Amino acid sequence: MGNHLKKLKNYMLNDFQNIGGTANMPLLDQGSLRSYDWFNTDTNTLMIWDRFTFRSAVPNASSTTKGVVSQAAISPDNAGNPSSAYTQMEIQSILSELRDLKTKLRTVGILAT
Repeated sequence: MGNHLKKLKNYMLNDFQNIGGTANMPLLDQGSLRSYDWFNTDTNTLMIWDRFTFRSAVPNASSTTKGVVSQAAISPDNAGNPSSAYTQMEIQSILSELRDLKTKLRTVGILAT
């Protein structure tokens, strides 16, 4: 898999020979030892044939696997500057921002659920 990652890093989109959308991916026989790369233009990912199915060259990130994550949505700064003694409203505002941030980090796969 390491060679596939190097290939993806060093290639421009026009350099791929096997390129197209999901519907255009070739049908290969299961168990086929044939090595085959496919750049999926629908998902913008390099796919590799693993003898049974096409898999992404870089997996989705998990708590145990390094991989691809998406950028989180914008998380605006809603909490104001705190006073010298925190008020209940200031604390609620900070907690609200923290919860919003954690939700967005979970959505993009950076923080486990």
